[in-house]
Amino acid sequence: MNEQNMLQEQKPTNIWVVTSIVITALIVGGVVYALQSSRLKSSEQSFQQQITLLQNQIDQLQQANQNQNQQATQPSTSQNNQPFVNQNENNNQQVNQPQEIVYSNSKYQFSLKLPVAWEGYKVTEPGNGGTICFSIPSSGSQPFCIFQLYILSENESLPSALKLVGQTNGWKVASDKNTSCVQFNDFQCERSKEVSEILKTFKVIQ
Repeated sequence: MNEQNMLQEQKPTNIWVVTSIVITALIVGGVVYALQSSRLKSSEQSFQQQITLLQNQIDQLQQANQNQNQQATQPSTSQNNQPFVNQNENNNQQVNQPQEIVYSNSKYQFSLKLPVAWEGYKVTEPGNGGTICFSIPSSGSQPFCIFQLYILSENESLPSALKLVGQTNGWKVASDKNTSCVQFNDFQCERSKEVSEILKTFKVIQ
């Protein structure tokens, strides 16, 4: 009889123990699950941020690559849109373009070659002997002689201030030894620096 009572008293106790263990296990499991879920959610957010950052970097690189490709193709596109130009026509224009100006004096039988910058130059020639004045006007300036040629007969002696440029049939052609830019503007002064090369082109003509 006593044994039966003891067994009956132990059964409720065992049930409560098992129930307590189960409840404790559920609570612990719930806590662990909640912690794991929070960690997974945090990791997922971190991964999502990294993915977004990498995607933005990829988009920027693709945009930069497209801009470079557009810049590389733009010159060729604009060149293709230009009208066709005959290369031979361009060559002919370059050939026909004057590279120098020829001054010829049939009276004293000589010629000179002047650079194209001398276009529009003026010459004052004497009647018999004397000087030939080469001037080139520019805006705001008087047409001063840039250089002069002195015509002397073949029997005349050459003054010390002059130098012989050349000699034709019966005439001597001379120029000043010393030149100055004092009376010239900048344009005329640049032309005066070309005189020595111009005088080297002296040529006797018939």
